[in-house]
Amino acid sequence: MFYRILPTTLEHIKERFMECTGMSEDVFNEQVKKNAKSQYYLKSVQHNVMKTIAPRHMKEFSSGKNAVPELCYIGSSCALLYNILGNERVTVRKNEFGVPSGTYEIYYRKKLRTMKSKNAFVSIDAELFHIRRKECVLVESKMLEWFVFKINPIKDNFFRKENYYFEDTAEVFMNVFRRLIPFYNRDEWEHTSGFQEYDGLLAIRQVLGLYNMLRLLQENQKELVEAGMDHKLRDIERVKLVLCYWMAQHPEIYGNYIGRILSAEERMHMECAFLKEMMHPIVELFRNGLGIELTIEVVHYKDFIQALARKKEEQIYLKRYDV
Repeated sequence: MFYRILPTTLEHIKERFMECTGMSEDVFNEQVKKNAKSQYYLKSVQHNVMKTIAPRHMKEFSSGKNAVPELCYIGSSCALLYNILGNERVTVRKNEFGVPSGTYEIYYRKKLRTMKSKNAFVSIDAELFHIRRKECVLVESKMLEWFVFKINPIKDNFFRKENYYFEDTAEVFMNVFRRLIPFYNRDEWEHTSGFQEYDGLLAIRQVLGLYNMLRLLQENQKELVEAGMDHKLRDIERVKLVLCYWMAQHPEIYGNYIGRILSAEERMHMECAFLKEMMHPIVELFRNGLGIELTIEVVHYKDFIQALARKKEEQIYLKRYDV
């Protein structure tokens, strides 16, 4: 991936942040020679968010770990998503990517169990529940990760039917995983997909965790109580999984990498379209087995912001990300 462009990109994000917020270098940690990245961390979470994070949401962010360092990072996808959505509720306007308009309740960093094994969880950055309709939107946020870091491989336990909560449908997911791996080798511990920008393996794991939760709720089983049964999902009829990604408004900041990163953005959309085709059996499983319509989309952060009803001062603040 293009990790060499990370320092330059962070520097532009930092400069834009100070320009839009009026804050100075004083709010950042001092650079430490052993870890130059520390200069892109703010001293306080409050410096990196538009509004004070509601206690409920702070608890959600901190589930299982200390969320403060991540929320203090100037390049945090977590902070980006919070600044876009805000606290408690958000209103969606008519948009071009199929998210129904209306008011949604917000929940951050939801964990879903994928396998029977003790620590087999997958996280979703935000859950949005329509207050009047049976709609749920799951949002995954990517700021710098998608073009800087490699996509993680998938563990071999996803290819063993006995590891699934529902063995009668395990083969559906296993077949999709196999189709996403160009050189599947049953003797390996991990498997790498053909995806370069869009993390299709993560998306399928999230969909698998969602399937487990929905089916357990519909069948009134209690196996996932310790993981936090999400009863708001019980009556859902439509679910949309959205990848909200950041991309510089002025790609010339990428210098010699500009062509490759613009190509990477185009490739990410193509990979999402490819995944839609590959996961058709899973969509049918949701539709016929659970009575739920499942769709996925990739949305640029600016389009996502424009689809929300935000006050003028909030829109001005969010321009800090328009590098």
